[in-house]
Amino acid sequence: MSSVDILRRSLPNMAKLAVGRTAPLFWLCKITRRCNYKCRFCSVWRNAPCKELPTEGALRLVKEVADLGVVFVCIEGGEPLMRKDLGRVLKECKDYGIRTDIVTNGSLLPPRADEISRQCDCLTISLDGIGKDHDRLRGVPGAFARAVKAIDSVKGKTRVFVNSVITKTNYRNAGKIAEFATDNGIFA
Repeated sequence: MSSVDILRRSLPNMAKLAVGRTAPLFWLCKITRRCNYKCRFCSVWRNAPCKELPTEGALRLVKEVADLGVVFVCIEGGEPLMRKDLGRVLKECKDYGIRTDIVTNGSLLPPRADEISRQCDCLTISLDGIGKDHDRLRGVPGAFARAVKAIDSVKGKTRVFVNSVITKTNYRNAGKIAEFATDNGIFA
């Protein structure tokens, strides 16, 4: 979808906003609460499992938000790639003209890189430090190496960003993370 198409699709909702009525343009979708990491700053992995919206319900929800005029979706979790149907949900978003972004720890991405990158306008991989600093915050040895592998698996296939949760234990790493992103041709 081109920028002109996005603008054309967004204009009715922008007009509604101008006259004081609300209209959604952006959808933040927490598609699952399951996660395979144990991040120090997050409690998702500590929570008891809960029922997830089944695939058909997720597809119906995509149609409903598209009908409301949503043009952007950011899908996150937990870890969104824990859902086997993520590619199908992303395709449904694309079929309705919704631009897609996924926020992931990257650990499950490489084997699904082609499937996921075909349906994503951008992919955001979490990076909270370099090397063992990232591993420590993510609670999983080797997390940094997996994030780098994930980045490499989708570079050139879709836009790739990194994001960071800045805490009192890693704020000094922000420059190193930005430098890593620049050196690797991705956006920080």
